[in-house]
Amino acid sequence: MIYTPVPAGNWYTELPGQTLAALGYYGIWKYYMHTGDKETLVAVYPAVKKYLDLWTTDAQGLVRFREVGWLWGDWGDNRDMHPLINAWYYLALQGAFYMATELENEADALEYVKRMTRLKVGFNSCFWTGNAYRDPHYRGETDDRVQALAVVSGLADTDKYRKLQTLFRTQLHASTYMEKYVFEAMMKMGLEEEAMQRHRRRMEGMVTYPGFSTLFEHWNIGVDGFKEVL
Repeated sequence: MIYTPVPAGNWYTELPGQTLAALGYYGIWKYYMHTGDKETLVAVYPAVKKYLDLWTTDAQGLVRFREVGWLWGDWGDNRDMHPLINAWYYLALQGAFYMATELENEADALEYVKRMTRLKVGFNSCFWTGNAYRDPHYRGETDDRVQALAVVSGLADTDKYRKLQTLFRTQLHASTYMEKYVFEAMMKMGLEEEAMQRHRRRMEGMVTYPGFSTLFEHWNIGVDGFKEVL
């Protein structure tokens, strides 16, 4: 397990969603792509491999929840956690695959491809409803975070984009942290203009808020912190 977040004075165990994000495609692999720092890649890869092996899978290749301190998916409501964690794990496998390939570890790379292939089949079989990705046991509104990670990771193939386009117009549950992936997903889907419209709608309240030069952790500040700034 990896202690997260760091630094912190109020938490002493793991937040697996954050760990998977940090170790995966958007974490260590993107760091390497931007820096070329192969020495760090060599140093951390064994820990990445060991961490991914902590997760077990069910008969359909989906990862099971682990006993951890806080299964935090994002700020706010309507978090569909089972597909969300599985999407993060898929992205972590992607990152590990690229690391193993770069480090010429062919056996590990092939193992990651095998896990990814199985997980993708299970993800689409269990969670795709014909209109969106949803856990069958989840009762909240459709989670735009899940749809976004499905697109950017490649779990969602292009034949699903038309349905997801509608959802990105209507579902606005992602925090300022996860909105980045919604924006990137829409760009990948070829919805450049719609992505910019949503981006302006979501970010304008923070960008124009007087007295601050950075984005907020929540959509608003103070007691109304989890709600969208309209």
